Amino acid sequence: MFVIEYKHRYFIDQRYYPDRTKVESLKAYQYCSLEDLSVALRISPLDDPNVHYRTIPSDVTAALVKQSKKHRVPISMTLAAAVATTCSDYFNADENHREQRVYKVLQSLDTRRFAGASDVGNTLSCQAGGMDLYLGPMQDCLGRDIREYFKCSTGIKNPVEAFWTLAKQSFDQTSSFLKSGQAIESVRLFALGMSICDIGRLVETYARSRATQGRAWSAGITNVGEYERQRAVVREGMQEQGQLKATHGEYTVEEIYFATSHARVGCTFPVGCITVAGSMCCTINPPWPLVSDEKSKAFADDFVELLEIIARSDN
Repeated sequence: MFVIEYKHRYFIDQRYYPDRTKVESLKAYQYCSLEDLSVALRISPLDDPNVHYRTIPSDVTAALVKQSKKHRVPISMTLAAAVATTCSDYFNADENHREQRVYKVLQSLDTRRFAGASDVGNTLSCQAGGMDLYLGPMQDCLGRDIREYFKCSTGIKNPVEAFWTLAKQSFDQTSSFLKSGQAIESVRLFALGMSICDIGRLVETYARSRATQGRAWSAGITNVGEYERQRAVVREGMQEQGQLKATHGEYTVEEIYFATSHARVGCTFPVGCITVAGSMCCTINPPWPLVSDEKSKAFADDFVELLEIIARSDN
């Protein structure tokens, strides 16, 4: 089994490549031999500081999809609600004094679907996008209340209702954004930015500015969806885009973990999800040392436990 970990160049650490030239980007992997690739995969560490990997089993993933359909929201909206709800356990400095807060969540979107024929799949193109979700007001420690409710079955009102309110907020805000036509404008903005300027450098410059106010989002969520439903790259001689495949000859991709990169003003708790062979692979990579490794590990555990509870909340 190969566990393939895609790394952004800013995450690659020289100490993992003591006898090799420092890898500057993923491009280095595109034309390497199978032997070199296998070496790269073996030395790619799955115990990076402050990066935590979790897998939600296929039966729980299927139950999450079922619950989402029952409440008439896509699974991505359920994940957005889950990351915000988990945040509610970590932004309260005083456990004896709870407040109502609104959480700003960065939701990644695949805006290529709105670009029409502009994306023919035969070249690198930045057609990503995202939007801000404002979820709440939410009571502090909602995630903890949900976990304790299902462990103790206390007589309080079922807190899961508040969770689905957040998921529906996510869906309503996303639907309004897509109907407004801003999605296609986002595609054009990113394409223009990549064509005439170095967006990465602009982000870095903004992050270093003294005018910034710290982290711009409480959390971030990126849900790729099912791996084998994604469109593949158009190779030379191909007439059309095919679908990605998990099995190639005698080899099968069983897990994929990825993380979105972030600068100093990014998300406090970013989460990346992709479903492979029915199981959801999750990567949680908060910024260190702002978030300690111990706290980020606890966040990852709480996030997954919350999803497991939501999946079986009818029981």
